[in-house]
Amino acid sequence: MRIATDFTHCIVCLTNEVGDWEHILPRSVGGRLEAELLCNSCNHKFGSKFVGQLNQDPTIRYAYEHLREQIPFLYNKSQAKATWVGNTSDGSIIRLSNAAGKPRILPVRQADGSLIMDTDEAASALVIKLTKAKLTSEEVANYQNRFATLPEDELLLLPTGEIFVKRTLPRFYPETTTYHVTKQLPALIAYEFLALLIGDAIYHEYFQPVRDYISEGIATDVLLIRPLHAEKYSPYHVIDLDTTLNTTTINIRLFRAIIFSVTFIGLPYSGPNVVYQEDLEDRKSPIALSKDAAARGEFYEYG
Repeated sequence: MRIATDFTHCIVCLTNEVGDWEHILPRSVGGRLEAELLCNSCNHKFGSKFVGQLNQDPTIRYAYEHLREQIPFLYNKSQAKATWVGNTSDGSIIRLSNAAGKPRILPVRQADGSLIMDTDEAASALVIKLTKAKLTSEEVANYQNRFATLPEDELLLLPTGEIFVKRTLPRFYPETTTYHVTKQLPALIAYEFLALLIGDAIYHEYFQPVRDYISEGIATDVLLIRPLHAEKYSPYHVIDLDTTLNTTTINIRLFRAIIFSVTFIGLPYSGPNVVYQEDLEDRKSPIALSKDAAARGEFYEYG
C-alpha cells in the first residue's frame, strides 16, 4: 500500500531530497505501508541499524513460531537465516541452520578439540582424511560404508587415529540473541506515521529532538517510549492513536502482542484518530477513521 506525499526533503535529516519508497512498518515483518519520507542515505542507515537484525529478536522469533500456520510466507522467509540450538546428553551445544530449506548442523569446535558437524559433511570429511592418509580406494570405500551404517553412539576408529561417532539429535529451540528492538525503531515508525497525518508540520522545530534521537540516539524529554507485551500473538500489525490536550501517543502493535507506546510530550493533535491495520493472512491494509469506527468494524480496505 503506497501513500502519496508532497514531502520534498527527508523528514529526518531535513537536508537531502526524499528518495525511494520505503516501508513504515519493516518489510521484513510483513509491513506493507509505503511512503516517500526519507532520503536514501537515511533509509539505508536506519534499515541497517534498526531493521537488519529485527528477525533475530526473541519476541519476533517466537511470534513467527506461534503464527507459522497463519503466515507461512513470512515464517518460511524468516527461516532462511534463522538458527536453532539444542543440548546433547553430554552437554554439548548443537546449532542447526535451515538455509535453502535444508536442515544442516553447523560445525563447532568443542573445548576438548572434538568437532561437531553435519553427518553428510562428516562423511565427506572422512573420505578426504583417509585419501590424504594414502589408503586405497577400496579401503576408503569400506570405511565410508561402515560410517553410513554406523549405529548412533557407536565409535568408528580410523587408521589415522581419529574417531567418528554419530550422536542422537537433541530437541531444538529457536536461537535468540540478546538483541532487543532498539527504541529508536518504534520512534521512527511513530514519527513517520505521524508525518502522514500532519504533513509539512513534521518539519517544525519541535521535532528536532525527535530527529536527533532517531538519528543519533540522543535522549530527549519530548519522547516517552514504553515497550509492552500482550499474551497472544495474532497475524496483524496495528497502529493507532491516543490523544490528550498536550500529548499525542502512537501505539504500534506488531503481531498484536509486541507493543510500543510512543508519546510525543507537548504535542496537541486535532486530526482523526485513525486505526491502521495490516492483515498478514489476507495481505490487506484496512484503515478506520477513529477507534469507535474500528470497534464497529467500519474499515476501508486498501489492496
